[in-house]
Amino acid sequence: MTRCHLAGQRGCSENMTTIDLATLPVRTRPVDVAAASLEHAGLLARAVSFRGPSHELYDEPRQDSFAVAASPDHLVVAVSDGIGSCPYSHLGSAAAAQAMADVLGDDAVALDEVEALLGAASSAVRGAAMAAGVDDASVRSTLTVAVIEADPREDGARRAWLHGVGDSPAFLLDPAEGTWSQLTPTDDGPANRVHNWVPDGIDDHFSAGVVIPAGHVLVVSTDGFSGALGETLGRSLAELWRRPPDVFAFGRHLGFDHGFDDKTVVAVWNFPVADG
Repeated sequence: MTRCHLAGQRGCSENMTTIDLATLPVRTRPVDVAAASLEHAGLLARAVSFRGPSHELYDEPRQDSFAVAASPDHLVVAVSDGIGSCPYSHLGSAAAAQAMADVLGDDAVALDEVEALLGAASSAVRGAAMAAGVDDASVRSTLTVAVIEADPREDGARRAWLHGVGDSPAFLLDPAEGTWSQLTPTDDGPANRVHNWVPDGIDDHFSAGVVIPAGHVLVVSTDGFSGALGETLGRSLAELWRRPPDVFAFGRHLGFDHGFDDKTVVAVWNFPVADG
């Protein structure tokens, strides 16, 4: 039995309370806000995910998920948005994103092959559905993954691959010019209807090789962010992100109110670590 001892006074063995950790409630849903930061080989990643107002209103879990991970040769970021009409899509989005971090340690999965990555994500999502005792259709989610090479070219640029299904977009931000260029398909369907997802809708996927110039930022998000990204917000964030902020400032930059959906953003600066 695992126990935790809480002392009433520091350094004093009296007034000790023993708690059986097995009796404490287990969290079965995502936290309302999640954040992460990672620096690797001159790449600086910041990530944040917020539960949307509609999910707060109806006491529903945050359906967005993200993952950030690194190996000696690559940095991987993944963003997944659970399909709103699927009651357990938060399980699917978490499994899909985590699977993209896990493949870094799997030599059998080629990081530049979209079928291999989406296959790994689909297997993980199906496993999550089986563990929860629900069917695959109830855990569907979008997925966008970026695989970035750790070694820069002579000019400082990095090569990356973008793979995914659904409408979670990726952008290339040039902070100096204040310009945002969308790198993924612009729309998955009318009226915010998604037609492709993991685990059982990956045939119509997207895949592209991109170059991240030195001083630029790769941004992967859910539509809770991209739906708010207009000229004013784009200029403001470009100014704020001329240099990588710490993860707390990054979260404040994205803590604005817009719409009712969850909002998730992972940004990767191609900057020397010394510039951070």
